[in-house]
Amino acid sequence: METPFIGKDLAKALFEARKEMVAGEVKKNVRGAHNKYADLGSVLDVINPALEKNGILVSQTPIVGVHADGVAVTTILTHVDSGQQFSFTTEVRSTKIDPQANGGCITYARRYALMSFFVLVSEDDDAQSAMPARASAAPAAGGFQRAVRAPLNRSGAVVGGD
Repeated sequence: METPFIGKDLAKALFEARKEMVAGEVKKNVRGAHNKYADLGSVLDVINPALEKNGILVSQTPIVGVHADGVAVTTILTHVDSGQQFSFTTEVRSTKIDPQANGGCITYARRYALMSFFVLVSEDDDAQSAMPARASAAPAAGGFQRAVRAPLNRSGAVVGGD
């Protein structure tokens, strides 16, 4: 597997932005009696100020039709001053095939892509609601989300990692 390349300016800006993100600030929203998790808005509240301060634009584009039963979201991080970019795609499968399910999958993929890339941690048990009723809380073989490759520096450490 080839390691993705991140330009020096973008890597430095991502590193500075990551230092400003405090995982403990990711708020957990309660939905119903059993589901507690950080929603997309809470994740964006943590990352956007740090990204903006360091000149990084994040955009996420849904791609519907990648699979008959799911969607993909491509996340693009752009360093505004240099124009350097880094992108990755996150795929999510759905148990239903309808517009509302696709919308939920897109939001789920956006949230997990950002949390994975920026190494943010939050209590999360909403995966149960995304699983088929017959399945347990653990993802089936193949998983719900493809692993997101984090950028590495020359020594092999995750760029922006703690």
